[in-house]
Amino acid sequence: MNKQDYSSTVYIADYTHYCSNRNNTPLQFKGVVIAEQRLDVIASFELRNNNHIAFEAVNIEENPGLLKRSDGTQASQCECFLTAIRNDGGKPWMLFLEMKYCLPKNLRKNVGNALAQLKRTYRFLCEEKSYFAHRSVKPYFVIATPDSEDLAPFDDYYLDQDEMLSIKEEYDGALVYHSNVVEVLTAAHLRVPK
Repeated sequence: MNKQDYSSTVYIADYTHYCSNRNNTPLQFKGVVIAEQRLDVIASFELRNNNHIAFEAVNIEENPGLLKRSDGTQASQCECFLTAIRNDGGKPWMLFLEMKYCLPKNLRKNVGNALAQLKRTYRFLCEEKSYFAHRSVKPYFVIATPDSEDLAPFDDYYLDQDEMLSIKEEYDGALVYHSNVVEVLTAAHLRVPK
């Protein structure tokens, strides 16, 4: 599997839609990009890592076989997942990220679709690929809408307490964040900064 190790803040952007509307424009990036420098062409998600916790990042576009079904078709997927590197045997955090670049009128629908993609990606890795058979993780489902920064905290879409508890029970304790910035606290914990 193609993965990259980091211990600094990273910025993640998805240039797929942006590039599809600019066929003749030469661009430095295409598709999902994970970088240690702030990206300036389009807005991005930030995983703030001021504590320099080591983690690995898997860009799913660079690993097309990872979410391939036994019949050869591709499963629904999120942009990427990132996992803290722990050597003490404890449960590391694992952040699944889905980003939606959309108009404000489409935010509610797109954020709902993003959560469904995150859940399907996690389920597929658990059930079809047995990705977590030899390790336990603390999952975080993160939905980012980088070009809708002024709408945070996503007043158009939210989960009520029952939905949050249901996701936590059904997806191994998963927490759901709607944010364009998530902060690494330790190898076991993430949070949305205040």
